[in-house]
Amino acid sequence: MKSQGKDAIIAGVYKTGEIWTDLGAIGPEMTSRLEARLRELGITLDVAKKIPFWRADRKMYVLTSGNVIPVVEAILDTLEAAQVATPTLRVVNHSHDRL
Repeated sequence: MKSQGKDAIIAGVYKTGEIWTDLGAIGPEMTSRLEARLRELGITLDVAKKIPFWRADRKMYVLTSGNVIPVVEAILDTLEAAQVATPTLRVVNHSHDRL
């Protein structure tokens, strides 16, 4: 998506299902919206970090086929509230280690 005139990743997902967000790129307003929406799902986002992993019950939150719909809805709600017209979904295959 575009945020503050540049590309931003609202949710990056590793092959393991671990999710992270580049809060520095999405900006404080969208960070606040995303954090509140995820909290409704029992997911925490450490807003003190620039690129935090999503967590639930103090463990890494892992995306699965059983929980993907609420996560996608939370992301779409956040983008809609921020009036992001056309978010882009890109699949990127990196062989890098976790952040």
